[in-house]
Amino acid sequence: MSFPLGVTKDGQNLIVRESHSSHNHEINKCLFEHLPRQRKLDDHTLEGVKNMLKMKANKNSSNIINRQLEKCNSRSSKDESGVLNGKLFQDKPMQNFFDKYPEVLLIGATYKLNDLRLPLFVLMCVDRNGESEITGLWIVTDESKDTIQNMIQIFKRYNPKWENVKCIMADKDMNERDTLCLELPSAVIQICLFHVLKTFKREITCEKLTISADERLHALEMLQKLTYSKSETSYFILYAELKDTHLHRVLEHYDKNWHPIKEQWVEGYKTNVCNMLKRTNNRVESINQKLKSVIDKFSNIVDFFVDLMKCIKSLRIERDHRAILLFQKQKVVHSLCPQLQSYVNHLTGYAYSHVKKQYDLHRSVTFEGSISETTLAISLNTSEGPVTVT
Repeated sequence: MSFPLGVTKDGQNLIVRESHSSHNHEINKCLFEHLPRQRKLDDHTLEGVKNMLKMKANKNSSNIINRQLEKCNSRSSKDESGVLNGKLFQDKPMQNFFDKYPEVLLIGATYKLNDLRLPLFVLMCVDRNGESEITGLWIVTDESKDTIQNMIQIFKRYNPKWENVKCIMADKDMNERDTLCLELPSAVIQICLFHVLKTFKREITCEKLTISADERLHALEMLQKLTYSKSETSYFILYAELKDTHLHRVLEHYDKNWHPIKEQWVEGYKTNVCNMLKRTNNRVESINQKLKSVIDKFSNIVDFFVDLMKCIKSLRIERDHRAILLFQKQKVVHSLCPQLQSYVNHLTGYAYSHVKKQYDLHRSVTFEGSISETTLAISLNTSEGPVTVT
């Protein structure tokens, strides 16, 4: 709705010139529920609240929606002897989210949430607004290859869009990395940047590799530079420098565990894959921390599931509210060139922020050749080696 206003001739009052009563936005229940509310209570509601307080009703201010349990569809995994070794939990919103945004799958595990000490695996995807959503939960008795393989197969059975997964973000310690490669052959496995650096510090020690403290610091510095290599050329230059250090035990460990899978953890290689600019598993770690803040450590299995559903419901409401605000409060951008204005009109704010960043960087690039309407690609020599731009 809109009501264009004008000013009276004497300049003292406003007048309504036109009235447009049709909505210029989508109308649905979800949008309505997230509209701002009048917090002042009417007399009838206020009287009811006073009566409840007199009866010592529960005064917990938590949103009552967070207390509602949501029924999850569950599928079980059993070993050859028929013993339960895993369970997949996934409701309809989780399935729908994965169907829409299957390209990047984030996987991480959290522990010590129930008295049975069953690990909880969290599967997440990222939407067009940069928001992450849980798309599945695994509760397993162990993290063996067979158990993880069974869970992946069950997930594939009920999620036909699994073939569209392009990138899987995991950590170096996960035993299921080889299984993920086998069960999701079209996806590229990438290792979380944070876990790469953390694993280096844990594995490159004076005791394990019989090196001095100074040699350890030098090795970690070289490995960090290798991690942040922006291209294949810079990677091999740094790799040659690592060899020149003559730290034979470090190099032996590196060649055995890291060099063969450099495409999975070196930043320059990771940018060649559709990973939605995700370098770490911080989103999963953040969700795990929120789960631990709601679920008591080593809680009984019933309370564990009750609190788990509360947390998922709350996270979903928060995500929906942030997404709806993007439509209710459209960002106004001033003084845009026509090229950027077209992006603003067609992209989400999250996507546009990345386009704008690259557009601003184009001023620092010089190209001595010629570009015409028929040009499909150009090659540039940069400090990180030759780059082809299409």
